[in-house]
Amino acid sequence: MNWIASIPFVLSANFHGGALVANYPYDNEPKSEYNIESLSPDDKVFKALALAYSNAHPYMHLGEPCPSFPNGRNTVQSMLEKSFPNGITNGAAWYSVSGGMQDYNYIHSNDFEITIEVGCIKFPNATQLPEYWLENRESLLRLIEMSRKGIHGVIRSSIGNPIPNAKISVEGIKHDIYAANDGDYWRLLVPGKYNVTVSAVGYESQMQTVTVTDGVNMGEGENKKYFNTILISITISRIMILKQNRLVECYNNLVFFLIIKSSAYDFRLMANLQNIYLKNAELSARFSQLENHQPNIAEFKAGESLVSMMGAPEENKYRIGLIGGLFASQPMGREILLRLATHILMGNQIGDPPIQRILNNSVLHFVPGIDPGFDNVINVQECNPIVDDEIGKRLLSHNNNVTSDKLDMITNAFKTMLSSEEYDAIIILESGALEIG
Repeated sequence: MNWIASIPFVLSANFHGGALVANYPYDNEPKSEYNIESLSPDDKVFKALALAYSNAHPYMHLGEPCPSFPNGRNTVQSMLEKSFPNGITNGAAWYSVSGGMQDYNYIHSNDFEITIEVGCIKFPNATQLPEYWLENRESLLRLIEMSRKGIHGVIRSSIGNPIPNAKISVEGIKHDIYAANDGDYWRLLVPGKYNVTVSAVGYESQMQTVTVTDGVNMGEGENKKYFNTILISITISRIMILKQNRLVECYNNLVFFLIIKSSAYDFRLMANLQNIYLKNAELSARFSQLENHQPNIAEFKAGESLVSMMGAPEENKYRIGLIGGLFASQPMGREILLRLATHILMGNQIGDPPIQRILNNSVLHFVPGIDPGFDNVINVQECNPIVDDEIGKRLLSHNNNVTSDKLDMITNAFKTMLSSEEYDAIIILESGALEIG
């Protein structure tokens, strides 16, 4: 069992003797009834696998029973002398087995396993081994080929990293599989149209509709239809919050969407697509306008630190500080936070469920422009301007000398705010690198 769990098998077969048939799950009988089919959610796939093996075998597909044994073993005789249409059978319809390997592998892993009964004699003479090999060679190759039938691909995050253990669900089939350590997955399916959903803890779910088509008719005779494999690689976006100085992945209780992809996901807010930097007074005015639009949700406080808040303070809510503009030379955070506040207010206004869940579970404090020195560098024609004295630098400095200048007053006020607000999470937006620190 550890071996099955450690390797992401797609398809397997175990081989027995004593009959000539391809047997597929479930083996365990339904509701203590005997010789009744016990069908798995992937019954169509298992029948296709069993038929692929049987149809490539020179005798198995004929479904003829084994000859009678002269030893009088009536119970065994009745099972082994049964006819099997097309050379396949559901395990429980033949005889019930509890805890069999093919049932276990299907239920507890990604593996689809069938059982091959290779012949009527359990212990044939060694001289017959070449004959058994020739009879089963083509069937074995056909079964191996079936591992590529259905859909497969790689599950990656929006920045390209593979997502291990992502869940792949197919609508209407109550059996999920999971991506391997490198994000790759293989999902066996018969031809048809399917809604496939990929989900993972800490990521937004993604659904795609895919069509698995019939492939080339391989081999001679009836029912030897194969089907194509479809490459479906899916990218899903991460949802993250920072809480108690550690990265926490949050899925059910969404707190903060880190990425807004485009205007299509931004409620068509054209104001968020403006390509200008706002001066301090303009930034303050825009946040004040947000409060005017939804005063029951947003509260604006103008001061040296320009504190804006979203959501009335309540107990049992996450308190999240969203900080930008610590460095006058790094204004990107100012603009991103303004757009985020606009996005959240619009989402609340139109009743967007994820946004409403955010506000039901959190109080958001927007502090977009800490360092007032941005007005002095807004017209500098450099991508990486050098500013000698910034609030961010003073916060990082170990110099405890207290002065009465304006920057020190703002720095101390900011420190006081951080200690008094008791934030559960603080997210600081800076620029100059593409990383999360």
